[in-house]
Amino acid sequence: MEKDKAGASELFALADAEPRSAEDLAQSYLAGRFGAVPALTEGQIGRRLRVLRATRGAA
Repeated sequence: MEKDKAGASELFALADAEPRSAEDLAQSYLAGRFGAVPALTEGQIGRRLRVLRATRGAA
């Protein structure tokens, strides 16, 4: 979601951003590739990364 100068938000589908088929969507989102960068604490990011690593290790 992006906000214009007046503060109005525009919502768009992730598919509109045309992510690559092998792209790590979570990592790209956290890096701001799809627009508005999320406001997360360092702890939230660390917990999410641990979950992602654990999930990939189990696959």
